[in-house]
Amino acid sequence: CRIWPGLCVADAGERSPMGEDLARKSESAGREREYLLGARQDERQRLLGQGESIRGAAAALLDRIGVGSGWRVADLGCGPLGILDLLSERVRPGGRVVAVEREPRMLEHLAATLKERDLSDVETVEADATATGLESESFDLAHTRLVLVNVFEPARVLAEMMRLLRPGGVVAAQEVDISGLGCFPGHPACDRLFA
Repeated sequence: CRIWPGLCVADAGERSPMGEDLARKSESAGREREYLLGARQDERQRLLGQGESIRGAAAALLDRIGVGSGWRVADLGCGPLGILDLLSERVRPGGRVVAVEREPRMLEHLAATLKERDLSDVETVEADATATGLESESFDLAHTRLVLVNVFEPARVLAEMMRLLRPGGVVAAQEVDISGLGCFPGHPACDRLFA
């Protein structure tokens, strides 16, 4: 894995000994697949609200990348919306937006959201982010948000994203780094900020 500020990129085919150990130690494939926060309606609303709160950052990222009409884009682990609306706006006309989600209940939430927002141009695929089944070298952008921090082997997700990209394509991963969240000794201003 090569590290740049805020980004980790693994070369396709690289193996992480630590990741392989984690995979061997996992108790069951079912546990690995389970989305720990559940998939009830209240979780759908939480995720949609979270997405709305960071919409500006996502739009700025897409602007910086230069996503435009005709692009082929995939959003892996998109949950009930991800950034599909932003992608759909940018790739028209002639583009393609593919939503990849593995959780059947989240796919139901996604279908409802796409209908509510009239995003009929978004194609949905039920698949794991480590094995999407999508054609290699067929996308200009592979995106994921808040997925890598929730999986046992993030390098496998990154490798799949890179497999999907045409030459010159872009991998974009929006993740949260909470390692710096803390104030020692404590301070009331930090308590208010974290709250």
